[in-house]
Amino acid sequence: MRVSRFFLALLLWNVAVALSLVAQTNMGGLSGTVVDESGGVLTNVKITIREESTGAARTTYTDVKGGYSVGNLPPGSYSITAEIPGFEMLVRPGVAVSEGGKAVADLSLKVGRVGTEVTVDEKLSASPTELPTAETENIVNQEDYITTPALSIADIFALSPGVTTQQGNGPRDISLNIRGSNAQQSYGIRNIVMQDDGFPVTQPDGLGRSDINDPHAYDAVDVVEGPQSALYGDFALGGYVNEHMRQVQGIELGTDFGSFGYKNDYLSLGSSGETYSWTAFFSNVKGNQYTDHTGYDTFTADMIGRISLTPKDRLTFKFINNDLVTDLSIRLTLNQFEVNPWQRGCASLAAAGCASVSLYQNGFNGTRVAESASQAGLGRHDRRTIVGARWDHDLPTNTLLSTQFVWDFKDINQPTGSTTALGPTPSYRVNSDLTRHGSLWGLRSVSFVSLAFGYEGDQKSLGYNLIASSNDPTGGQLGAPISTSISALWHAGIRARQELLLGRRWTAVVGVGYEHTGLGANEETYTYPTSSTPVITYITALRTYNNFAPSAAIRFQATPTLVVHSDVGTGYGTPATSNLFVTPQGLYGNNTFLKAQTNVGPDLGVDWKPGPYLLLSAAGFYEWFHNELVTQSPGVNLQSYTFNAPASAHRGVTAVADFRPLNRVLPGLRARLNYILDRQTYSKYTEQLTAGNFTEMFNRPYAQDLDGLTTR
Repeated sequence: MRVSRFFLALLLWNVAVALSLVAQTNMGGLSGTVVDESGGVLTNVKITIREESTGAARTTYTDVKGGYSVGNLPPGSYSITAEIPGFEMLVRPGVAVSEGGKAVADLSLKVGRVGTEVTVDEKLSASPTELPTAETENIVNQEDYITTPALSIADIFALSPGVTTQQGNGPRDISLNIRGSNAQQSYGIRNIVMQDDGFPVTQPDGLGRSDINDPHAYDAVDVVEGPQSALYGDFALGGYVNEHMRQVQGIELGTDFGSFGYKNDYLSLGSSGETYSWTAFFSNVKGNQYTDHTGYDTFTADMIGRISLTPKDRLTFKFINNDLVTDLSIRLTLNQFEVNPWQRGCASLAAAGCASVSLYQNGFNGTRVAESASQAGLGRHDRRTIVGARWDHDLPTNTLLSTQFVWDFKDINQPTGSTTALGPTPSYRVNSDLTRHGSLWGLRSVSFVSLAFGYEGDQKSLGYNLIASSNDPTGGQLGAPISTSISALWHAGIRARQELLLGRRWTAVVGVGYEHTGLGANEETYTYPTSSTPVITYITALRTYNNFAPSAAIRFQATPTLVVHSDVGTGYGTPATSNLFVTPQGLYGNNTFLKAQTNVGPDLGVDWKPGPYLLLSAAGFYEWFHNELVTQSPGVNLQSYTFNAPASAHRGVTAVADFRPLNRVLPGLRARLNYILDRQTYSKYTEQLTAGNFTEMFNRPYAQDLDGLTTR
């Protein structure tokens, strides 16, 4: 009820604000359609509309029909720039917008020719941290998923080759894998740097969560694949993800609903003027899933605002808040699934094939009782708030200074098994980047350098046994404490990158990153022997890590429609504080010897786009990991622990085919196929798997294949 009232209040307030802005009558508008030389519409063309008297610019992209539209433009003269890879850039100056008028400017782009002079942005990165040149990258635009249900962010990533997902701790929470990286983690998103409009949503300890995202909020999602720590720092072993919020003019209201009580009420609204723009998104999602005890209710707010202070100074503000309440079921064994896949009648364990969790009768030792998920009150009750600001300042000689600060606060209460974890995690990040477009040794170049610092301090993590519901019928109640951890994490790093145009077809890239990371924590663990007094154990961890990450890449524009690219990247990831205090025996204790994980991987890719009707893209990769951080269960009713796998390798192929056979007359008719073959090989350790009351151990080497095809 609290979430619904909050949502209603925000809705009414923002509707009033938007209506007052829409009531302005002195603004004009500009729209048009972009086509190729044959008259076929071009989608996803970048359109920059710049007021010629002030230099203020607005950016948008063409939709599935090749159209673009920008409103709330002050009267004046504008230049329009249209850009898309494979075509010559077009600039049309002197487009007049009158007071209250709606100007129309249709554009026709020519296919790029060999020997045609092209702009730097077509061959070099405009901003290396967003979509770097020569690496394997892909973009999922809103047009790719707007006609799909899009229950969670997983429905967007299903369209990105090389990316797979699996269910996390909650109906809309997923574990995200790029080329298999993160596949061995037990929850959350690790080994991948995630951002929202360029603001980090991965915590300084490397943990990302997907249930703070609603797919209706985004216009596009960028994915850069492979180890990229030279550009993105700690935890970029698998790659990088950046989600772009939709820019809205006016108000949009929507409701999705479906089976199992699913309902998503969402609101998007925004406005823009001569020197500002803002967009806000709100959603309230409720529903259940296939199995019993999986109800959820989550509220998400995502906002971005931009303002031009001067022609050379711009501020961007970001706000994200997510309140999550969800019930959690218990993972089933194969036998339980075959007997009772939907866990009907399992609230009191009266039916056959019910999953259960074992809880202490008194909450600290002695007799255990098997209870259902609803009896134990399993679930998650979390809040995540992110606030960020970025200042962009244009320096002389085509140099951009960008300084960003982000405050990130997480507060959890997670009875997910026989124990619960709760406590706040405050953190902040600050970074300052310099990007210069110019020349080096007489060659066009992009030079980039970044300084970054992050701190996650005053983190208090508490662990408790759950008490059997026979002592408390409401379930989910706390028994005896089992651990108390007070910790801090900090990191400081520097990264540099140089891109050079070697003629009109070749682009070369080199980069390097260095990062110093420190972990400090004090842990108290409590055990409760049945025949003696409780035992308290004190553990102190103080670890430092120094990581280097070189990289190199090259891009070859073989023809205007064919690109070949190759890069060799490196990545690193440090342990989280929580990894240091669960032993291989599955008990709270000393695991502070963990090392940083590293990887190195070359890849080779080819992209061919002969026209707007066809895209073929493929990439092969081979990544070697050293000391990969792997999480596994040591046995029944024991805590999962993390260790360093001595040697492992991920290798395979990703491919995508996007075909629009009738692009001119039916642009919505489309076939898209994604494929991944990912072979993961581990060696030199014993792996243990646990399911229900069954535990099995086996020795590596062992190969795990991931082979999948998705279609739309």
